[in-house]
Amino acid sequence: IDYDLQWRYPTEIGRWRLALKGTHYLKSERTSATGQGFDSNLGIYSESQGSAVPRNQFRATAFLEKGPWLAGLALNYRSGRKEQVYIYNDNDEAYLYKQRVPGFWTVDLIGQWQITNRLNLSAAVENLTNNFPPFLLQTGNSLNGVDTRFASYLGRTGKLRLQYKF
Repeated sequence: IDYDLQWRYPTEIGRWRLALKGTHYLKSERTSATGQGFDSNLGIYSESQGSAVPRNQFRATAFLEKGPWLAGLALNYRSGRKEQVYIYNDNDEAYLYKQRVPGFWTVDLIGQWQITNRLNLSAAVENLTNNFPPFLLQTGNSLNGVDTRFASYLGRTGKLRLQYKF
């Protein structure tokens, strides 16, 4: 279920823009080979698919616009998952280890200045609270315990962008 809620409200200090965009997955199944049964990766890491689909993910934003200026915050969330791996000792004996990977959220601070119709300057501090992503035991689609498709090792990061449209 995809959702996209937006609300705008004019005030004396500017126009408030609130938004909530996200997805709630009801089901995620896929067959790994012809003739095989279906395997779910909803909220659990699937070894055959090499991935996990979060049950919930969303982005909530609150911005204030005043003329050519815009400033606000964004909250990003991705729900956790279950995973299990076999850990081997020196004698090649396997032990099944299970863990619950917690959900992960970040807060971004965003500012923008529309200098002209063609020139735009924007700045952001991503992951303002400097949250480190949860550690993953699965090695598929992860780099040293972090799935870099959805999270970053960098922690709090500043970005500056000058954009010219022609």
